[in-house]
Amino acid sequence: MQHNHSTRQGFSQFLATYESAQDCAYDLFAKLTELSSCESRGLELKALYRAIKQNTNQQGA
Repeated sequence: MQHNHSTRQGFSQFLATYESAQDCAYDLFAKLTELSSCESRGLELKALYRAIKQNTNQQGA
């Protein structure tokens, strides 16, 4: 019975921590989506750069 009580107490503690961490998780998720959109923009620029570089190399040859 004692073990069951401590488990329940641990679980309620976990829930309290989870709820306070939820706001942080949302912030983190927002930051990650911002980062991923920046990253994809960066990849687009790299692809564009490669295409331009290939074209100039072909013209030179």
